[in-house]
Amino acid sequence: MIGIRVLFILFFVAAAYAESIPLDRVLAVVNDDIITMQELKEQVGVTRARMRQQGTPMPDENLLQQKVLEKLVFEKLQVQSAKEAGVVISEDMIDQALNNVAQRNNLSIDQVLGKLKDEGVNEKVFRQNLKDQLAVQAIIDRDVKGKISVSDSEVDAMLERLGQTGQSDRTYKLSHILISTPDDATQDDIRAAIARAEALLIQIRSGDLSFGEAAVRYSDAQDGIDGGGLGWKTPDQLPAIFTEALGPMEKGDISPILRSPNGIHILFLEDIKGADVDMHMAIQTSARHILIMAKTPVEVRAAQERLVEMRTEILAGKDFAELALANSEDPGSAAKGGELGWMNKGETVPAFEQTMDRLEPGELSQPVVSQFGVHLIQLNERRE
Repeated sequence: MIGIRVLFILFFVAAAYAESIPLDRVLAVVNDDIITMQELKEQVGVTRARMRQQGTPMPDENLLQQKVLEKLVFEKLQVQSAKEAGVVISEDMIDQALNNVAQRNNLSIDQVLGKLKDEGVNEKVFRQNLKDQLAVQAIIDRDVKGKISVSDSEVDAMLERLGQTGQSDRTYKLSHILISTPDDATQDDIRAAIARAEALLIQIRSGDLSFGEAAVRYSDAQDGIDGGGLGWKTPDQLPAIFTEALGPMEKGDISPILRSPNGIHILFLEDIKGADVDMHMAIQTSARHILIMAKTPVEVRAAQERLVEMRTEILAGKDFAELALANSEDPGSAAKGGELGWMNKGETVPAFEQTMDRLEPGELSQPVVSQFGVHLIQLNERRE
């Protein structure tokens, strides 16, 4: 197995550009491979061309170079794994991939190559990119198929779940932002990641940042430099946490923040295929909550007990806002007495929304467990 040993040459990439460092200068050593200044410049050119084609706002030059270099290192490791596994990519396969790129953009191959040339990207570099991508995808497909064993009952359960949510015939075009957390994340790590994600969500929804620009600047995912684009995905190609969030979403919607073992995610639903248009009148909901963050079963039980006590206090006349201010661990709403404001369908995580939808105005929920912890919810009112 290839050891992940990456040795970076100790100088700043931005300085290298500014000082006209020779193009054959080595920027990084990735096991037995290297990344040169020439390769970085070529890949920056490819990335610029792709971002312009996708309409993704361009970050400043230093950030773009840094992100591209990080992605190059990651891809070198993947390509090395593919070579070690004996993956061979033929010229015919590269030709087919190039043809697919042209078809997706409603262009001829000559037009694609012409546009790349206008951006300073030559055909040889672009074909090598396609070859590397095909090799990486081949090794991913092999590893995934070799490790996953799904029983007939699990397949039936998944199909039933997709049928119940009306997603079985849908295909989603998605982008996403990841705020990563370490494997051994503490509650403080998780709170910090959630706070970063909530701040980003506010900027995106207010129009201060486009989703693509936010992904380029702040996403920790490897696809962040491409605006976070995941392409077209069917529900069975996505994690359950994504499919659950996508259920009530419509084209153009942005998800609430979602928590997984990898960190905090935000989804942007760019388009849907095969989905019936929902013609019902949109209903907005106003609610407030108290969140106690919990990760382990012991922490969840302790949080539930605390919230049961608070619920009893509120029913006895204690002010909800005071308890939220003193106890809630949601950094976005605690200072506002737990108020979440007016929310459209799909703006909260499924467990929260399903409970909230069953409440009458003024009613308090029992403690509700979600991927963020345990909530106590009070419905304020609804409006069409």
